[in-house]
Amino acid sequence: MSVVDSTMHVARPTRSAAWLDALQMLTGAGLILFMWSHMILVSSVILGPGVMNALAYFFEVTFMAQVGGPLIGATLLLHFLLAARKMPFRFSELTTFWRHAKRMRHTDTWLWLIQVGTALVILVLGCIHMWTVLTDLPITAVK
Repeated sequence: MSVVDSTMHVARPTRSAAWLDALQMLTGAGLILFMWSHMILVSSVILGPGVMNALAYFFEVTFMAQVGGPLIGATLLLHFLLAARKMPFRFSELTTFWRHAKRMRHTDTWLWLIQVGTALVILVLGCIHMWTVLTDLPITAVK
């Protein structure tokens, strides 16, 4: 059996896959920047509730919360869909991945599987957080 025959089951990379990977990277970077700014703005409560309320009021009157919230939610879902292309969702794929991971004993393989699991948890909890915040506007320090 030649080298070519043993890799026939592997899909050849395409230009569209490269573009989707680049878009996944960009949405991920955008979500990271959003999370950093979100944590900085939320931590403004340390300076006092008045500071956080003033920032929240600014975001309310400029409609950044009403427009930005759904945009961030859409970006989160788009990022998940782009990343989900590589996740093992079928039971047969997952069992094959599990068998290979156990046989290879490769730390990065296990870390990738953990990353997939935590990504699903973040997706669910992030959507719940966004829903509870955006359905109970305005944002205040008390909430």
